[in-house]
Amino acid sequence: MDYTTIISQMLIIIAILTVLVTIITEVVKASFPALEGSAKINIFVLVLSVVVTVAVAIAYCQIKLLPLTWYWYGAFIVLGIMVAYAAMFGYDKLVSQFSSLTDGGDI
Repeated sequence: MDYTTIISQMLIIIAILTVLVTIITEVVKASFPALEGSAKINIFVLVLSVVVTVAVAIAYCQIKLLPLTWYWYGAFIVLGIMVAYAAMFGYDKLVSQFSSLTDGGDI
């Protein structure tokens, strides 16, 4: 297996998922004024991101015939949280968090 190709494809999928989650969130916010509160919409984005990311990642693994083990599901949930973070705060803040971790700085 060429893991470099798989990881690069997964990063592209994560970027597309972030845009998709952002679009769905904006439509839901415009359609349902009851979700206007910051905490409510953040919970909605988190749940939506995790559900969509896990579903897409499982479909990707099935298409690529990758064996799914128990720890993959945990990784998918973490990816879903990262998608939610990027959808809520943007890529710039996500990248700055990763760069501060690699530079040895505090979060």
